[in-house]
Amino acid sequence: MFAIEPQAIAYDLHPDYPSTRFALDYAEEHNLPAIGVQHHHAHVASVMAEYGLRGPVIGIAYDGTGYGSDGTIWGGEILVATYEGFERAAHLEYVPMPGGEKAVREAWRMATSWLNHVFGKEVEKLDIGIAQRVGTDKWRKLLSLLRSDLPQPQTSSMGRLFDAVASLLGICDFGAYEGHPAIWLEMEAARWLQSEGSEKCGVPSVSANLRNCPLLLS
Repeated sequence: MFAIEPQAIAYDLHPDYPSTRFALDYAEEHNLPAIGVQHHHAHVASVMAEYGLRGPVIGIAYDGTGYGSDGTIWGGEILVATYEGFERAAHLEYVPMPGGEKAVREAWRMATSWLNHVFGKEVEKLDIGIAQRVGTDKWRKLLSLLRSDLPQPQTSSMGRLFDAVASLLGICDFGAYEGHPAIWLEMEAARWLQSEGSEKCGVPSVSANLRNCPLLLS
């Protein structure tokens, strides 16, 4: 495509990505070294390259899905990174993704996972709209899954946390694609800020940086 002769092939660590399978097949076919690169290290390194930074740097990588070097799904990472490697200095707590890939589009699953993580069995005493919207039986079955010994993917993803918040606020329980609930959440936050929120937070309009508003997700 670019009329180049590659000397090595880099690929994402996620074993199910089509790009990963292509890269490994191409490297084998052309007898080239294949180098696995962690998803969020690649994010940080690309910004380093864009700004000509030598490193090491503290990189904050907030994302929806990225296969971690420990086999879990990362996405809320603080990395101390160079081009050659990284140290994972901090991350969001792991929570289960009940139903695996289903949890990417069904935000109510991640909301239930976080509620169970925080409140445990006390969650059933809370007045939660999710149970009414998706059906009490369905919600309780998911709680049973979360509390079972069945293996479930673990994630530290900020994107999945945004999904959970969108569902908890009743904004979006089911998304059409990854990140859909978070987009709706951002739209509602902007709408709120443009109306009554801007006066409460002391910022002039929706164009102001949303982080200036401490009441936004209260």
